[in-house]
Amino acid sequence: MVQSTRRGIDRRFAIRLAAGSLLIACLLSPSIALGNASAAKPSSVTAEPMAGDRQASSTQRLVWARFHPEDETVGLITADIDGRHEHELTHPPSGVSDTDPVRSPDGRRVIFNRETADGVQIAIARVDGTGGVTIVDTGCREPCADDIDPGWTPDGRHLTFTRVIGPFDPITHDAASALLYTAREDGSHLRRLSEPGNDGSAEDNHARYAPDGKYLVFDRTRRINGTVHTAIFRMTPTGTRVQQLTAWALDATRASVSPARRGPTAGLVVFETNGVVPEAQADVATVPAACRSLDLCSAGIRLVTSNTGTSKSSFMASWSPNGQRLAYTETPGGGRAADIWTARYDGRHAFQVTRSPLSDFFPAWSF
Repeated sequence: MVQSTRRGIDRRFAIRLAAGSLLIACLLSPSIALGNASAAKPSSVTAEPMAGDRQASSTQRLVWARFHPEDETVGLITADIDGRHEHELTHPPSGVSDTDPVRSPDGRRVIFNRETADGVQIAIARVDGTGGVTIVDTGCREPCADDIDPGWTPDGRHLTFTRVIGPFDPITHDAASALLYTAREDGSHLRRLSEPGNDGSAEDNHARYAPDGKYLVFDRTRRINGTVHTAIFRMTPTGTRVQQLTAWALDATRASVSPARRGPTAGLVVFETNGVVPEAQADVATVPAACRSLDLCSAGIRLVTSNTGTSKSSFMASWSPNGQRLAYTETPGGGRAADIWTARYDGRHAFQVTRSPLSDFFPAWSF
């Protein structure tokens, strides 16, 4: 069984970012877990936020989370892709955290976790700031503890999320179940996505569909010889043809499929390494979703960032609307705040978006 509830984790993570004791900011090299993965060549920092992307739109915006230590809140920020014209999108009350925004397929809204002292709610806000925050009632009732980690189906008509179901183990705090579900925004048409038979033996999180809706990728967490590990999997929307894309040793998390339907990033899955490893350095990497075996998938992994030998960590990546660039969080080390960066999918033309004294993380790229 896995320690399944995410209640409060993102808020504590934000506090660690601000305090300079980031969980993954130490210098443990990911090279062993990556095996023969190709490292990204160090790229010069560009002064152009969309360098190398001729199809970029000047109307695109970024949404991300910012930690405010004075009242221990995490609110969502929106700005132009170069970091200008920044304003607050959500204004959570003291002690509440809005985290992990995911853009809707039409780019007009984001769905996110709203974490309170009592649990996690799924919330939606418009990127233009109108209409306030809508709390989604997905029908989580006992023994359901929380519905967390929301996303969208490609048509934007349904939500995806992980449903955490009790009871919880009194020693390990493992939930009885934490698996993927989908429902409409009003909570109707609830349907399980995860395949049958793995209740209590694994946790499925972070469901993200391919743009054509034919498959989705997700993170699976499992205890192996007493140690928690994560890997990226793909499957059909009916929970069949489940395939592992990354080795357990890589501890890959936060998988997301490129929205591109053609070109070099079509079918490419971005993820972060060492996502659950304490005091481990993280990198952003990609793996092709169409690889036929775990060995072929491992051979196809490419690093977007290459932080080995530095104090940096890079993680929480999301795709630009056309799949040509990535937005991600980077911590420079030394107790300094985390910032939002963007780069091409191959790691070139990196651009620093934020330079706030506060920590910025969980970027999402909107239209």
